[in-house]
Amino acid sequence: MRLVSYLHDGRSSFGVVMQRGLCDIRPRWADGPKSLLEALQAGKPALQRIERLLATATTEDLIGELTNTLASPPEEFYCPCA
Repeated sequence: MRLVSYLHDGRSSFGVVMQRGLCDIRPRWADGPKSLLEALQAGKPALQRIERLLATATTEDLIGELTNTLASPPEEFYCPCA
């Protein structure tokens, strides 16, 4: 799963790069993490939820073009996902 953070329509978000396009996660998970960093810090349960959201993604959930990509996470970052 290739996770990315970006700006889209003036708001920051994060999603997953898929073969058909980019799936924006924030609108599909309203009470979920607000950033890629929050999603990664939430660990395996959050990543599993994202995988379930992707399984039901339709073409309406995909973004064609992005305004800009955001900076990388901080230098020191621990991901409990492994």
